[in-house]
Parts: sequence; structure tokens; C-alpha cells
Amino acid sequence: MSDNASGQTEAAAPAPRAGRTGTLYLVGLDGLSPAVIAELTALGDLPNLRRIAEQGCHGDLATLFPTESPIIWSTIATGRLPDGHGVDGFQHFTLFGRRISTKTFHRLKHLGLKRPLRLLERMGLFHRRLLDMRDLKAKRLWEIIGDGGGRVGVVNWWNSWPAVPINGFLVSSRLHYWRAMAFGQMTDASRVIWPPRLLKELGGLIIPPDHVTLEELQRFVNLPEEKLGKFIDAKFVHHQLRGELKFLISADRTYSQLMDGCLERFPDLTFAALYLRGPDIAQHCAFDYMPSATHSERSPEERSRFGQVVPQAYRQADEMLGRVMARMKPSDTLLTMSDHGFGWMEKRGKYGHARGNPPGVLYCIGPEFKAGARIENAGVCDIAPTVLRLCGLPAAQDMPGRCLEELLTPEFRAARPPLPRIPTYGPPRPTAARPMAENRQWRKASRTTCARWDILIDAGKGVTEEKGSGYFSVVGKVA
Repeated sequence: MSDNASGQTEAAAPAPRAGRTGTLYLVGLDGLSPAVIAELTALGDLPNLRRIAEQGCHGDLATLFPTESPIIWSTIATGRLPDGHGVDGFQHFTLFGRRISTKTFHRLKHLGLKRPLRLLERMGLFHRRLLDMRDLKAKRLWEIIGDGGGRVGVVNWWNSWPAVPINGFLVSSRLHYWRAMAFGQMTDASRVIWPPRLLKELGGLIIPPDHVTLEELQRFVNLPEEKLGKFIDAKFVHHQLRGELKFLISADRTYSQLMDGCLERFPDLTFAALYLRGPDIAQHCAFDYMPSATHSERSPEERSRFGQVVPQAYRQADEMLGRVMARMKPSDTLLTMSDHGFGWMEKRGKYGHARGNPPGVLYCIGPEFKAGARIENAGVCDIAPTVLRLCGLPAAQDMPGRCLEELLTPEFRAARPPLPRIPTYGPPRPTAARPMAENRQWRKASRTTCARWDILIDAGKGVTEEKGSGYFSVVGKVA
């Protein structure tokens, strides 16, 4: 069921049938900035993005405000604005048993009610948790395409936990859980992957943060070995380089390797999506160390030590993009994009993306796209209608974006005319997953620097199937 513009409730239309030749890959690279890409490609870096620019289409991608990743990546995946898909920030808040919006929560804080909220939280009258897939009010691309008969795969997309059954595979955004746990936000680590057998089959590909090597760190920072060790041992502090670096390296490497492992086991997909967060975190930590950061007051010595953090994060993302591109057959298509860019925020006096809505980027390559075309007037709302068009499915009337028809070849447009829009694809199907209970062991673990997920490295030790559920519960040791 879905609410239309007049407030009336209408039923979702029967699922149209997906149909395309080849796999459509969607790769999300958080925070890639047009200016940084231009700077690095001028130096001969980022060969895979350069190849797409030469052989396919590329350009800026307009974003939303606020430029918060969960909101924008949910819009990219659903084609809906926040009011339509239900994600309005990072957390879900309830006060006296009723949900309050992120906007309302911040208003209460600005009114000086931060301490009363903490008191109410201790009394059990105010609750907060990370938003997850249970909060989505709209189907995402893989659900739409899967319902239409397409075989799909997803790795690490925002709000993809808990992993529910789909027509293919799903590696949720909580599989590499260490950063969230260090943040004090992890309370449940079950249902992280579908199908559950992949947890045992691919556990050896998961890289804990403290397994990052000195050689890997040296690609990012210019420090002697005795000081590099402190980056591995450092306590996590949000958006501080010393505490964040091992997390961004290990998480993106893990999810890239899991994508490879899943694609080996699930050939001939209709749609496959991968999300990597490393470039965004690197820029929050170290953008002002870059030589091009003209507003920065960092010393030449500091820039020499840490000036390669952001460029190397971009190189790592480009390399991982290349691993997907290496799998592409002539009939396959790829769209890769960022949710926003990065730049100088005059009012805040620092680099970031919270002010000014800096655009992201969109790169497209495949037989349906014109070669060498420049993308103009594209926004994050346009991704879902374009993907559906390429999968032989109609967009919905409740999607405000458009298909980027001007990028498609005349031959494709003549052979595959656009389909009329349907009213709606409706909400996600109800899941049988029970509500997640608080777990004292995980709450205790979340206060440690890094808990080892030994069971994933040690041949599935400690992984037990929940009776009758088809899921595996995971409980790790506290370091």
C-alpha cells in the first residue's frame, strides 16, 4: 500500500518483469569530489575513472540537503525523497514511546534539552538506535528488480541490515562491524549476510582493523615504522585520522573482496551493487592536508606526512572499481557515483560538505551509453529511474527523478522505448525478522577499541543457526 498525492491509499501494481542482457553494476563511492578527481586524473591517476570518462559518460551529480549519506544513498536506491523512503538521518529516535524525527531531536538539543534527554534515556523513556532496513518505507532497486524476476546482489549498501532473503545475495552494512562498535552503536551482529552459508564460505576474506599492515598504512601516511604502529593501536575518535585510518582501509578492502567472492558464486546477475565509504572518511580526516587545500593552515611538515591520505583513498576506490570493471562482459553496464563532493565551508571555517551542497559525480559505461558524452543536469533522484530503464522496468509516479535519456544511444532508445510509469512499487515486503534485542555482551564490546571477530577468521567457529529461521547468529569475543 502507498499514499498518493491526495492522501488516499492505493495498492502497488503487480511487479513488472525485469529484462536485460548482461549485468548492470551500481558502484557507490562515498564523497568523491569532481575537483579532486580532476586534480588526480591530470596527474595520470585513477585509470578506471579516466577510462569511463573516455569511453562512456561522466559529469557532476546534484545532491540533496542535508548532505547526509544515509539519506542520499537511500534516495539513490529507491528513487524517492526522504519523506518517501523514510530515512531522515543516521538514527531512529523514540520519546515516550513515539518516534520523533531527526529534525525534532536536533531542535530539542538546540533548545538546551540535551541533559534532560540524557536523563530520560537513562530512565528508559528516550531511545535511539541506528536506522536500518526496517525503517525503509520504499522498495530499493534490488527488491524491485528481484521481484521482477531478476537475480540480484548487494554489498554494504546503507541500511541494508538485517540481511533478509532476496533473489541472490546480500552482504549487509554491519558485516564489518568494528567501526560502529568502536562508536558505541553496535547492539546486534546477527543476520549480517544472505544466504547464511556465505558467512562460513567467505569468512576468510574479512579483514579486522588490527590486521591492517604497516605496508598498507605507508601508502597513506609518510611516517617511520615506529610511529605507524600507533595508528593501529590508536583508540577510535570520530573523524580523527589516527583512529580512523585502519577502519577505512580494512572495511573497504573487506567489502571489495566479498563482492569478488559473491560474484564468483552468483554468475549472470541482472543487477549488482557495491558501496564503499573510504573516500568520505578520508576527506573528513585529512582534506586540509592536501596541497590543493588553500584555506588550510597545516604546516609543510604536516602536509608532507599526511597529504597523501585523500589521494590514496581515491586511488584505492578506483582500484576497487577496476576489480568490478575487470568482470564486465561486452553486454554489461556500469554506473558509479558519489552522493556529494567536498569543499571549503566558509561559515564553519573548515572543509566538508554540510554547507553548499557540493555536487558528487556520475560515471556511466556500457553498450547503452554514448561514448564521450558529458553529463549535465543530473541529480541523485535520477539514478533509480535510469537503472530501471536499463533493466526493462518502468519508473514509478512517486519517483521525482527522470531517466537520463540524453545519455543513451539512439539504437537503444529505438529498440527499447521507455515504458509508461506505474503508480508505485510500494513498500518493502514484511520481513519475518524479529525485533533485535539489546545484547549486553555487544554493548560491553562496543566500549572497547576493537573486538576481534574470531569466528569469521577461524572457519566459522561460534556461528550458530537460529532454529527455524534460516539465519546465523554471531557472537564475538571481547578483546
